[in-house]
Parts: sequence; C-alpha cells; structure tokens
Amino acid sequence: MTNNTNNKPVKQFRIGLISAAVWRREAGGNTFHSVTIDRSYKDEEGNWQRTNSYDVGDLFIVKILAEKAAQFLADLQLEA
Repeated sequence: MTNNTNNKPVKQFRIGLISAAVWRREAGGNTFHSVTIDRSYKDEEGNWQRTNSYDVGDLFIVKILAEKAAQFLADLQLEA
C-alpha cells in the first residue's frame, strides 16, 4: 500500500523497530481495512528505511503486532 501525507493510518502499533499500521479505505460505499507490518532500519548512508523482510528473531514481534491489529479490527466490528 502506498502511504502519502493525506493517507494516515487509523491505528499504529510499535514494538522496537517493527510497526503495524491499520489502514481504512472506502470503495463502493463500503469501508475496508488492511494492515501493513514493516521494520525500520538505517541504510549504509545512515538514512532510515523501511522493509517488509524480517529476521528470524523478528517473527515473534510480527506475530504480536498482527494479533494486536486483529484485535483492534475485531473491536471495530463490535462497535459497528
């Protein structure tokens, strides 16, 4: 998903350098949600970058963030 300054996540979760973002989009009069999970890192020039590739040690954090995002979306459904 392409993120720009006009498209901000509904909710973000972060543990260390890994973050999950919940996005809302409208289509055909319906509201849909999606989740992106990425890891921040510094490149060789010292600039911050993001990737959706994870080391083995990151997978437990990815799991926790995915569960948090899933619970947030389930709670949204209950509120509707």
